[in-house]
Amino acid sequence: MKVTWKWLNDFIDLSDLNIEKLSDKLGAQGLEVDDVDYPAEKISNVVIGYVKNIEKHPNADNL
Repeated sequence: MKVTWKWLNDFIDLSDLNIEKLSDKLGAQGLEVDDVDYPAEKISNVVIGYVKNIEKHPNADNL
């Protein structure tokens, strides 16, 4: 089962833990941690933009 750090933090306070400590603690309780995934590291070259203003195109009725 995959769970996110944010989802776990909704139920328990994770402020004093990092992912390695949490993995060790879960393993000590009998819960196996197969893998820790960092999806943000796989994302690059993302550009976020916003519309500053909207105006009618002077040479087109449909734009």
